[in-house]
Amino acid sequence: ITFLVAFSLQKFWTFRENTISRIPMQGSFSLALGGLNFFLNAILIYGLVDIMHVQYIIAQISIYAFFGILDFFIYKLVIFKP
Repeated sequence: ITFLVAFSLQKFWTFRENTISRIPMQGSFSLALGGLNFFLNAILIYGLVDIMHVQYIIAQISIYAFFGILDFFIYKLVIFKP
């Protein structure tokens, strides 16, 4: 449910992309990006916390900020491109 709500809000509200015919492709890319983010998050947390000894909360906030900025541009330029 969370994925569907987030995808719908990004597609129709944030990026104002109203074509219905592209939903299967865009949904697939969005789901793949979410899965990739999930695994990269785990790898980066391990690297920052266990290897570099960064505090967990600092590492997680940094990773969320990084993915937030990166994902915005991926959605804008690749997934919901005009």
